Amino acid sequence: MKVDLPSLIIGILALATFCVPIAWYQISEKMKVKKLNKELTQFAHEEKLTLTNLEVWGSGYAVGIDQKNKKLLYLKHDENCNRKEMIDLCEVKKCKVSNGTKTVQNTSGSRSVMSSIRLLLHYQNPKKGLTSLEIYDGENGKTLTSELTIANKLARTIRPMLTNGVKTSYKLPLM
Repeated sequence: MKVDLPSLIIGILALATFCVPIAWYQISEKMKVKKLNKELTQFAHEEKLTLTNLEVWGSGYAVGIDQKNKKLLYLKHDENCNRKEMIDLCEVKKCKVSNGTKTVQNTSGSRSVMSSIRLLLHYQNPKKGLTSLEIYDGENGKTLTSELTIANKLARTIRPMLTNGVKTSYKLPLM
């Protein structure tokens, strides 16, 4: 069987036209995640913390938790802002996930669409109020993937570390 060289070259070029942009996108996303991971690790090192839980998602979000010292580190990078924050979980009373929705009209009627996901940290001191950590914002055009799962996982990890302002001094009697 004879191989038609011009057809082979055209086929390879056509295949490369489709594969190269996809590969480039995948590599650039992995580089962003690696950069965020490194930045979060550096932030923890500066604060003399050891991250036991580390979560990086999207192309601009990262959270790290030091369970021993009860500290949470949060990073958010996008074209509008760069946010770097450390939260002392000993000062937090309550942690919950907040889902923002909006109503969208289409030809078959209206429906609710998730527009944001936030992790809300309520402080024991009412003067401090609360801290809202953005997990997902639908306004920036990104697609919702695993952000709700990540938010719930973070909340489940944080809740046992909270003191909830309740101190018990009694012990169960031995029988």
